[in-house]
Parts: sequence; structure tokens; C-alpha cells
Amino acid sequence: HYNSLSAYIILNENQNLAHFTHKSNQSTVEDYSTGQKDILILDPIKRLEFKLNQYGLRKFEKHKHRITLSKPDENSKITASYFTRQSFRQFTDEVLTIDKFSKFINCLSQLRVNNLPLPKYRYPSAGNLYPVQTYLYIKNERIENIQSGIYYYNPADHCIINIHANNEIRSEVFGEKDDLNRKIFSQASFAIFLIVKKNAINPLYGNWSRDFCLLEAGYMGQLLMSSCSEYGIGLCPIGHLNFDMIKNLFCLDNDHELLHSFLGGTINPLTIVPCSSNINNKEEDFKIQLSEYLKMKLPSYMIPSSINIVKSFPLNSNGKIDIKTLKKLSSICDKEVVQKHYQESKLEVKIIEIVKNVLQIENIDIKKKLFELGASSIHIIQIFNQLKILSEKEISITDIFKHPSIIDLVKFINEKNSNNIPVKRSLNRAKKRKSSRRKK
Repeated sequence: HYNSLSAYIILNENQNLAHFTHKSNQSTVEDYSTGQKDILILDPIKRLEFKLNQYGLRKFEKHKHRITLSKPDENSKITASYFTRQSFRQFTDEVLTIDKFSKFINCLSQLRVNNLPLPKYRYPSAGNLYPVQTYLYIKNERIENIQSGIYYYNPADHCIINIHANNEIRSEVFGEKDDLNRKIFSQASFAIFLIVKKNAINPLYGNWSRDFCLLEAGYMGQLLMSSCSEYGIGLCPIGHLNFDMIKNLFCLDNDHELLHSFLGGTINPLTIVPCSSNINNKEEDFKIQLSEYLKMKLPSYMIPSSINIVKSFPLNSNGKIDIKTLKKLSSICDKEVVQKHYQESKLEVKIIEIVKNVLQIENIDIKKKLFELGASSIHIIQIFNQLKILSEKEISITDIFKHPSIIDLVKFINEKNSNNIPVKRSLNRAKKRKSSRRKK
């Protein structure tokens, strides 16, 4: 029965889950300017806390008049629309078909409409000039029937024109040895460069031209990132690269300037959700990560409800796997997990439910750290937002890192909610002393 589907694994000591999941999990590491480390927040927890403060939102006093606006009911379609535009930092080795790539890049093509003097695009441009051009670098054998090289995308004819063939861009263009962008480039199938032709706008807008072109590049980037996942393609915006190292390959004029760039490649469509975890060799973490990996590869009814690691498969007298013995093993393991920890408080039950819903797992060990249960930094944020509702007192994201397991969080929040416990204990002791005096 699919509700009690169990998996049995014999571990190869020379391999861990990273051997087959490293191409599917999205990295949560961030890149930053190496020349400004002395003025940047580098501590991962402090960076996360900085993000959660949402300094981009303007704060007003509560007495300010507010008008609540209506919005559609949340559903899976609306939620999915938020995740279709996301950055991908890891790509698969799968060759991208020319058909999918053509349909993807078509979002930048122009449309000729009868009786209109100028073509239409899916994004705006100052004065309908469209001075921002699209260039591509395609790696060898990464897009079907396209040889490696530098290409210009012609939006009028919807075609790519080869500028330099068989040119290989070196990874150091995207950073030093350990830079994140360099690692992303090593897996990418292609790169997109948005380059402005200044003389195509300067005569009409002068000093405003560059600002308008930056806006146009932003519109193009949003359109590209919103369109790519439909075709199994992922994009990662690149904030910095050494373009001077490769500029000559593009055969540009003096009035050309790079504004923005992206790295792209094929992705597993099922990874268009926030999901990642750190890789290590512990058996429990292996189970969590394997379950997470299977969710990306299999339909829900094929996901095992329990994963059991065994040294060897029990065999019957005929030398075949003894299914009955395996079923008994599964039953024992399930009971042990369910009965391992008894929920002693309502708060504990609520926190367990929150963690279950966020991590999408059934069996919870309340003594394990959230990261050991498979939580990523995004999961931590989701759990934190729900914990704030449970806690009567204000809590911070660092409190979760200081109290990383469910049992620790229960104790912490209980103490936080009743921070006058020492006073109560003092009152109780006073009552006892008073009572004992009366008895005397």
C-alpha cells in the first residue's frame, strides 16, 4: 500500500548523497565584493537577520491612516507565480533542445503590427528606440545543433548570428578561484549579455540615456527570468564580471557598454521550489536528503514513507530477498520513530506541526537540530515567521540558531512567555514560609 511504502538502502562507504544530488540542490551561498570585506556583513546569521528586518520597507507610526487593499485569495497558482522567477545557481548536464531555447529567447523578439510604423516589444524602451542589444555565449555541445561561440540575437528576424565561432570563455572572467560566480559559470550552458549601443539613444536623450538603458536592461532581465522556467531553463543574474577580458570577442564599437549579464542552463522543473540542505555523511541526514532528492524525481505516491538503512538484505531459503523480514523491520522502525518522543505540551505539538508543514516530513525527532532535519535557510525563515505568532514576547532569527532543536525552542519560548517565573517562584516560597509559620 502506498501509505506504508518503505525503502531499504545499503550504503556505499565510499560515496555519500552528494554524489547524485549536487546537481539538483540550489546553493544558498552568496557572493559579494571581495575588495569590501572590511565594510560588509559577512556572518551568515547576521546577513540573514539583516534581510529579515526588511529595511527596504518604510516604517510608519501606527496612528497613520491606512487603507487595506483587496487581493485575490492565495492558491497554488499564485504561489507558483512567485517561484517561477527565481535565480538558479546550479544546472544539469542535459543538452538544451534548440526548440526550447528558441521559444525562451523569443520573449525578446519584436512584433510587426499592420498600420503601426514601429514594431512592438514585450518590454518598454525610451522613445521606442530599444538600444539595448542581446549577445550570447554558448558552450560547446550544450544547446542542440549550435556550435560554441559568441552570437548576436536579432529580435527582428528572431535568429542568432555568429560573431566568433569556437571561442571558449575562461572561467576567470567570472571571478577568482573560489568565487561563487565562477562555480556557477562552470555548470552553465550559456551566458546572456545585455549591451547598450549608446549612439542609438544619445542623440535623443543625451545625459539621460544611460539611466533609460539601465531601466530597459532591467525590464529585459525580468522578462527573461519570468519566461525561462516554462522551458526547463534557469537563469542567474551576474552582478560582476571582468568583461574587458572578452570584449574583443564581441566585435563591439567604442559606444557599446555592458549593462547586465546572466548565466543559464537546463534545470529540473521540480526544483522550482525553495529546497536545499547541507550534505554530510551521517545516516539520518542521508535519509532526509535522499527523501528530498526523491521528491524532485518521483511522483508523490512513489515517495517512501520510511527509509531504512541496512547492512545487507535478508535472504530466504531460495536465496531471494525475504520480504516478510523486511516488512517486520519497517514496522519496528516506524514504531520506534513514532514513540521515540512523547509530545508533552501544546506548544510542542504546535511547533512540531509547523516544522512538519514547512519541511514536508512526517517523522520528527524533537531533539535533532532543524538543519539536521533538512531545513535550509529559507525553511528557517518560514519557521521563524510562524513562531513569532506563538511567542507572546518578541523573538529574533538568532534565537532559532541559539536554540536549534524543537525541544530547545519549546523551552526557550515557554520561558520567554513566562519571564516572570522567578517572581512566581519567590511568591510561592513566601507563601510556603507564611503557611509553615501559621502551623507552628
